[in-house]
Amino acid sequence: MFVACPRQRGRGACRLLLSCAVTLLHPAIASAVEPRDVAAPAVVVTATRTEQRVIDAPGAISVVQKAEIDRRNILTLDQAVSTVPGLFAKRSKGILDTLGGIQMRGVPDDNRSLLLLDGLPMNDGYTGGVRLGGISTTDISRIEVLRGPGSSLYGGPAMGGVVQGVTKMPTGPVAELKMGLGAPVSSDFGMEEFRSTAVRLGNRYESGLSLLAAYTSRSTDGYRSDLVTSTATPPGTVSGAVSAVTPQGASTRIMGERGANRWEDYDANLTARYEMNASNALQLRFKRTFYEYGYGEPLTYLRDATGAPVYNFTNGASVLRQSSFAAGGGQNMRDILQATYEASLAGGDLRVQIAQIDTGLNRFSTPDTTAATLAGGAGKISNTPSVTRLIDGQWTRSLTARHVLTTGGSVRWDKADVQEQAITDWRIFDSATGPFLYEARGKALTVSAFGQDQWTVTESLTAYLGLRWDRWKASDGYAQDLNPTTLVPRPGFPKSFPERTDSALSPKLGLVWQAAENVTVRASAGTAFRAPTMYDLYRTWVSTAGTIFRANPDLTPETIRTVDAGVEVRPWDGGKVALNVFHNAMKDLIYRRTVTTLAEAQSLCGPTATVTNCRHFVNAGRARSQGIELELAHTTGAWQWFANTTYIESKVQENAFAPASVGKRITNVPQWLANAGATYTSGGLGATLVARYVGKTYRDDSNADTISGVYQSQDPRTIVDFKTSWRFHRHAAVALAIDNLFDRQYFDFYRGVGRTAFAELTLNY
Repeated sequence: MFVACPRQRGRGACRLLLSCAVTLLHPAIASAVEPRDVAAPAVVVTATRTEQRVIDAPGAISVVQKAEIDRRNILTLDQAVSTVPGLFAKRSKGILDTLGGIQMRGVPDDNRSLLLLDGLPMNDGYTGGVRLGGISTTDISRIEVLRGPGSSLYGGPAMGGVVQGVTKMPTGPVAELKMGLGAPVSSDFGMEEFRSTAVRLGNRYESGLSLLAAYTSRSTDGYRSDLVTSTATPPGTVSGAVSAVTPQGASTRIMGERGANRWEDYDANLTARYEMNASNALQLRFKRTFYEYGYGEPLTYLRDATGAPVYNFTNGASVLRQSSFAAGGGQNMRDILQATYEASLAGGDLRVQIAQIDTGLNRFSTPDTTAATLAGGAGKISNTPSVTRLIDGQWTRSLTARHVLTTGGSVRWDKADVQEQAITDWRIFDSATGPFLYEARGKALTVSAFGQDQWTVTESLTAYLGLRWDRWKASDGYAQDLNPTTLVPRPGFPKSFPERTDSALSPKLGLVWQAAENVTVRASAGTAFRAPTMYDLYRTWVSTAGTIFRANPDLTPETIRTVDAGVEVRPWDGGKVALNVFHNAMKDLIYRRTVTTLAEAQSLCGPTATVTNCRHFVNAGRARSQGIELELAHTTGAWQWFANTTYIESKVQENAFAPASVGKRITNVPQWLANAGATYTSGGLGATLVARYVGKTYRDDSNADTISGVYQSQDPRTIVDFKTSWRFHRHAAVALAIDNLFDRQYFDFYRGVGRTAFAELTLNY
């Protein structure tokens, strides 16, 4: 069992938070009259950092409203935007995936797309990615998606685009409770015993004070997502191994399955906004997110001559260890404090934000190779606490009838520590003993200034000229690695790394032409960058398979140059047709290469390294992604229809460290994406059907993993989801959702989630 002290502390904080909210918001509970939020107008803030109509915004931008989120069975924020053209929401095993992320227009991995929550960057300073676990959509009124680089306004890591969740404070009493249950339907891989609760309370008072409290919790017993594979040959007395192949076509055997992947999370949020007058407002927010995962009892296919289960064997040189069936768990807890002040200043609008994101808990456990699966045993726990502090300000003013100027700047400070320690039982987080066997830490400081001129060239043509300057500094880099037996530092340790500085200019030009009342043409060109993170620079680690992943303190920032153009036509009432083309030229992408000479391997990764187990971060060559997005939408009466498709040609153009990758597709980037759906609403009845297609992706940079339908392959697939709801009372509704309606069996490294049904009750008072 995992020690639950952090979880209990978190629950206590959430109970206190909600108790305070209920007391403060009692009038809302007693007299709430709004069963649902009023739909937000077609206004966005992400494209220019100021409010603007969607049709006037530069660049391709999509908006997912709260009503659209409610019409689908959305469990995670990235699922809410999974049908946006050009966007790939990679999530290998549903809510259970700790590494789910968002990438756009073929710019790989989640650390190259920026996620904002009400203007606050959620990308951490350690890996540059976003831990989506625990982030719910309960208090989000809309999600804006800007496709294409946004570094001219937001800096790195907005290379691929920007996704922003926007909260709407209540205009009157709001009280809502949602409760849900889920279970697999005729599927061996659906989420067992899924439970969810979401509470939202809010009110606005005559004094100008608005309060909003939200709490979401979810848990599931999960399903068996991981197989146990090995090339070891069982002895003649052991039967049950299943012959299989790897994604590369090599022979292997399936020995069994790891335990069902359990999951639990919560998201607690309290926001207060005080509007002193029509032009001055102060907003304060506290948010805590938490998730925990683990695994149940494993299942072995192997049996001895008596029929007893077998978890390990030795057959000459062939060895299967019992620890192969074991899988550790993990926890993550993050506290967010955010203060935003808005005011009129010198004839313009001022917005200042001060925030801190404190990830005090980010840990996972792994068993040693000697650990016993059923009885526990020795293991290792890795924890990476980190802190981000941010000050961001902007000022917007209409200089003339034709010019709107936005200027601003920010200071961001990041600190991260990596700590690895031996534990006596890999199943119990708090069984650590002895000193830290491995440590790494570092700091990063980014100072930025930006400006944008919105210039009305003619009545129908608007130009946006933006420029941002970022100065980045990495400092206090340190690493220590002890021999676990002697507790003596390994050769070359401890290490202190020199301070690193670099800077980047990110210009962008955007044009919006209202060619006709119902025709909008857009075009833009610009550059973006991403600085290496502390993970890239300082974090060296060893996998359970013995592969050594070596950091590189000499890495330089990645860059991208992009051009895109598009046209949007509204040919009839309720109709929309849009076409966008894009081209991204990437340079110096940070890439993990396999070292090919023994001398270099031992120089970089230590005396035990070989040419097959030493991998090293480098800035590697050039790559490009280019493609086309086509979307159609139509709304008429009770019906809403949409369809979109994206073609992405991604290619590695230069990579001296891995010549076999040149001309191949960029890893984890699908060539085709497609989505289609229909919604019917009439009175209190509603139904939504959505189909999502994701093309084949590769994990191997030489694209050698061509076999689909096997463990660790990344398969093409079409997933169909359905949800129907009935508001049978002014204050009550029920809903039934079935995800993966046709029980599509596939692998996205892990087994995909099978057909699962969810029932939900919503109460509004």
